[in-house]
Amino acid sequence: MDVLIEQIMRTHDLDREKAEQAVGTMLSVLATEGDGAKVEALFAAMPGAAQLAAANPARSGLIGTFGGTLVSAYTRLSGLGLSQDRIRAIGESVFTYAERCTDRQLVRDVVRSVKGLDPFV
Repeated sequence: MDVLIEQIMRTHDLDREKAEQAVGTMLSVLATEGDGAKVEALFAAMPGAAQLAAANPARSGLIGTFGGTLVSAYTRLSGLGLSQDRIRAIGESVFTYAERCTDRQLVRDVVRSVKGLDPFV
């Protein structure tokens, strides 16, 4: 995950903490909302992904309770000072990295298993 975090830091001009929070939040969405077996296979190919997701829960607080995981994640990412365009670009970087770690079809299957995520990637 260090390679991805460093890439996000350079490409999106973020410090390490914000980059880890952004990537971890995105991975947490997959872990929380995605097909369990497919997410497990994806995270197995991305050492450190499960830990980063667990350390940055996407669903939290009242927004998570009433708005759902995607709304809560978006709120968390916006709170890091990320615009919608930057969130999308970081998401694309995460999925491109994931495709390098495993096969593209698995990544697509995970994304499609998260209701409402497909339009954002």
